[in-house]
Amino acid sequence: MPIVDEIPSRFFYSPAETERLLGISHATCYRLIAAGKLDARKLGGKTLITSQSIERLIAELPKVGRQT
Repeated sequence: MPIVDEIPSRFFYSPAETERLLGISHATCYRLIAAGKLDARKLGGKTLITSQSIERLIAELPKVGRQT
């Protein structure tokens, strides 16, 4: 089953939740935000990452191995 199908249906995730979902570090999460690969929004003082941008990032990752 693709990981995109395993992401629970929500609009936003905190950086910590995003890091756990993707298996990345805190620094990598913020580098992806700075590069525009993850779409982060502010709600009050809270940073939220859109689930749509998480799914897009996963879908755009290159496949590993031989491509036929």
